[in-house]
Amino acid sequence: MVKKLKGLSSKYFRSKRKLPEGRLENQHKQLLLATEVLNEAMSKGSKVAFQFTEYGVDKKHHVALGKDGAPRIYKVSPYEIVVTNGRYYLICAHDKGDSLYNYRLDYMCAIERVEEEKIRPLNEIPGYEHGLDLSKYMEEHIYMYGGKSVRVKFRADLRANRNIVGHILDWFGTNVQFSDITEDAITVTVSVNEMGMFYWALQYGTSIEIVAPVSLRERLRDAANANSVKYNREL
Repeated sequence: MVKKLKGLSSKYFRSKRKLPEGRLENQHKQLLLATEVLNEAMSKGSKVAFQFTEYGVDKKHHVALGKDGAPRIYKVSPYEIVVTNGRYYLICAHDKGDSLYNYRLDYMCAIERVEEEKIRPLNEIPGYEHGLDLSKYMEEHIYMYGGKSVRVKFRADLRANRNIVGHILDWFGTNVQFSDITEDAITVTVSVNEMGMFYWALQYGTSIEIVAPVSLRERLRDAANANSVKYNREL
């Protein structure tokens, strides 16, 4: 199955992680269909249209609806398929907007190639005038949130987590900048998607402290205060 996925997806399929064979049993039909349609669209330079689903409390996928109550149709220019953290994503762009977007393939349905519409040239999107550096893009878009990257500075506490440097390099790659290095702490500067960084900082909150940007620091402060109230409340 893994070999078939790779074969269908040709050069447009990129993997940041080893393909997770165990996850394919329940997803392979949708993944194969989406990959086949996307591969054809990318090879022929055409757009794709699809519906997007989300989970309900019944543990089933439900099609996202528009304001009119009808299924919402997404139409995008597809550029790459990637695998990260066991999930398959399409990197693409909408007709309008100045950033790339990432959509999970297993959340797509009713996908079809829009044969009559050519893809939006990647070099029209600010920051991608010279193409897509996939390694850099994946390092900046942890958790695969779309949108622009920002410059983030944080302080890592080596006393709280002696392996925090390893975690930082695993997530952000070797392009991070280290400064103010002491025996107990280190300052890290990295270019990363802000929403992804917000959730990463929550995950490693006991080991790091965001210094900049202020907007991200304030969001984390508010989240920490909300959690403090929640967990200090008697059940």
